[in-house]
Amino acid sequence: KGADVNAKKDSYSDPTALFIALRRGDLGILKLLIKKGADMKAVDGDGWTALMIAMQEGHSEVIKLFQENDKSVGPNAHKNSVFGIFPKASGSTK
Repeated sequence: KGADVNAKKDSYSDPTALFIALRRGDLGILKLLIKKGADMKAVDGDGWTALMIAMQEGHSEVIKLFQENDKSVGPNAHKNSVFGIFPKASGSTK
């Protein structure tokens, strides 16, 4: 069967391979991990998804990859900042 692409080293806060590849900017590894079933909706220890990180850091190729592989990612995701599309801490959506 192979290795679990969603495995974490020790704890909840440890990153999965998807987050490590994202932080390294390795698009080839990201594509492979997604093809092998990496959870694109997983969150890191701070509650961020890989897509949120890609948007915050302006990784347009990663955003496009997520759009192609996850139909819940809208076509204009690359135009939004993380803080522009998620509710503020107060609960406001403006």
